[in-house]
Amino acid sequence: MIEDTDPDATVSVDLAGKVVAIQSTVSNEQLRQAMGSAGYEAEPLA
Repeated sequence: MIEDTDPDATVSVDLAGKVVAIQSTVSNEQLRQAMGSAGYEAEPLA
């Protein structure tokens, strides 16, 4: 899902903390939509 939106994005996952960090050149809204399409809720932390 993220790689389809931005193939150059860097994704880090903290399973215990239930946090995914994404470094990307696309907007937060585009990333939220991509995650939402895959069935995940997304909310920016910063």
